[in-house]
Amino acid sequence: MSTIDFMLSKRQQAMLRALILQPVDLSCEQGMCGSCLTRVLSRELDHRDIILSNAEKAANDQMTICCSRGRGPLIVLGI
Repeated sequence: MSTIDFMLSKRQQAMLRALILQPVDLSCEQGMCGSCLTRVLSRELDHRDIILSNAEKAANDQMTICCSRGRGPLIVLGI
Protein backbone atom coordinates (compact mmCIF):
# COMPACT_ATOMS: atom_id res chain seq x y z
CA MET A 1 0.00 0.00 0.00
CA SER A 2 1.26 3.48 -0.89
CA THR A 3 1.10 6.63 1.19
CA ILE A 4 0.47 9.94 -0.55
CA ASP A 5 0.29 13.21 1.37
CA PHE A 6 -1.80 16.11 0.05
CA MET A 7 -2.53 19.67 1.01
CA LEU A 8 -6.11 20.54 1.99
CA SER A 9 -8.31 20.53 -1.09
CA LYS A 10 -11.06 22.90 -2.08
CA ARG A 11 -14.41 22.16 -0.45
CA GLN A 12 -16.16 20.71 -3.50
CA GLN A 13 -13.12 19.12 -5.15
CA ALA A 14 -13.34 15.44 -6.12
CA MET A 15 -10.43 13.30 -4.99
CA LEU A 16 -9.41 12.54 -8.54
CA ARG A 17 -8.32 16.16 -9.00
CA ALA A 18 -5.86 15.69 -6.12
CA LEU A 19 -4.76 12.25 -7.38
CA ILE A 20 -4.52 13.03 -11.09
CA LEU A 21 -0.70 12.89 -11.05
CA GLN A 22 -0.69 9.59 -9.16
CA PRO A 23 -0.89 6.11 -10.77
CA VAL A 24 -4.69 5.79 -10.55
CA ASP A 25 -6.79 4.06 -13.22
CA LEU A 26 -9.58 6.20 -14.62
CA SER A 27 -11.79 6.33 -17.66
CA CYS A 28 -15.15 8.12 -17.64
CA GLU A 29 -14.45 10.53 -14.73
CA GLN A 30 -18.22 10.56 -14.00
CA GLY A 31 -18.73 7.65 -11.60
CA MET A 32 -20.25 5.40 -14.25
CA CYS A 33 -17.56 2.88 -15.27
CA GLY A 34 -15.93 1.87 -11.97
CA SER A 35 -12.34 2.00 -13.28
CA CYS A 36 -11.28 4.30 -10.41
CA LEU A 37 -13.06 2.28 -7.70
CA THR A 38 -10.72 2.49 -4.72
CA ARG A 39 -10.64 0.80 -1.33
CA VAL A 40 -11.32 3.19 1.56
CA LEU A 41 -9.82 2.74 5.02
CA SER A 42 -11.73 5.62 6.66
CA ARG A 43 -15.52 5.85 6.64
CA GLU A 44 -16.81 9.41 6.07
CA LEU A 45 -17.81 9.56 2.39
CA ASP A 46 -20.13 11.47 0.09
CA HIS A 47 -20.88 9.00 -2.73
CA ARG A 48 -21.84 10.71 -6.01
CA ASP A 49 -21.44 7.79 -8.41
CA ILE A 50 -24.10 5.65 -10.08
CA ILE A 51 -22.15 2.38 -10.15
CA LEU A 52 -22.24 1.35 -6.46
CA SER A 53 -25.43 -0.12 -5.00
CA ASN A 54 -27.04 1.51 -1.96
CA ALA A 55 -25.67 -1.32 0.20
CA GLU A 56 -22.14 -0.80 -1.17
CA LYS A 57 -22.40 2.94 -0.52
CA ALA A 58 -23.63 2.31 3.03
CA ALA A 59 -20.64 0.03 3.72
CA ASN A 60 -18.30 2.98 2.98
CA ASP A 61 -15.37 0.66 2.20
CA GLN A 62 -14.90 1.68 -1.44
CA MET A 63 -15.55 4.73 -3.57
CA THR A 64 -15.23 6.13 -7.07
CA ILE A 65 -12.58 8.77 -6.56
CA CYS A 66 -13.44 10.55 -9.81
CA CYS A 67 -16.61 12.12 -8.43
CA SER A 68 -17.15 11.12 -4.79
CA ARG A 69 -15.82 13.12 -1.88
CA GLY A 70 -14.90 12.81 1.74
CA ARG A 71 -17.11 14.25 4.46
CA GLY A 72 -14.39 14.59 7.07
CA PRO A 73 -11.03 16.34 7.17
CA LEU A 74 -9.08 13.12 6.49
CA ILE A 75 -9.70 10.36 3.96
CA VAL A 76 -7.49 7.27 3.92
CA LEU A 77 -7.47 5.31 0.66
CA GLY A 78 -6.05 1.83 0.14
CA ILE A 79 -4.06 2.60 -3.00
